[in-house]
Amino acid sequence: MGMYPRGKRRGWLPEAERTVVRSRQHWMELVRDLVLASPAVVVVLLLDSAVERHAGPALLSLPFASAVVLATGWALVRRLSTSLTVTGEHLILESGVLVRVKRAIPLSKIHRVVIRRTLPGWLLGYGTIEFHVLASERPERFRRAPSAVLDQEIFMPRLPPVPLYRVRV
Repeated sequence: MGMYPRGKRRGWLPEAERTVVRSRQHWMELVRDLVLASPAVVVVLLLDSAVERHAGPALLSLPFASAVVLATGWALVRRLSTSLTVTGEHLILESGVLVRVKRAIPLSKIHRVVIRRTLPGWLLGYGTIEFHVLASERPERFRRAPSAVLDQEIFMPRLPPVPLYRVRV
């Protein structure tokens, strides 16, 4: 019958694994989506004000306002649906709204972790974590991870201090 009791949901992640780190994207992801949409907001508001002056109240405002609310909601749902979880044995990346994608990578298959921070990311407290997996061409990325996650010792272990007499110049 298998190793799962009857009626038990079969998952790809054992429930016994302890979660070490769990995080969602930084709030800057939501702000970035809204800033990218701002030129369209300005153009429609300018067109709306021009139409209002010449032809009375414009019907352009209602569809535009609903589109802005819908875009904001979509950006928020996208941000909340993207997460990074590190357990004792796996790295789990989840993303997607309409199509959910879960990628579980055994920690033993990760041979390099790269943390990238731009100047705005350093000032606002976010960065990108790249996980280079064995037998994979491209690294797995978690964009706009908060600083609290980037500073975890699991990603960048602290090395013991090297005595000065052992340093070669």
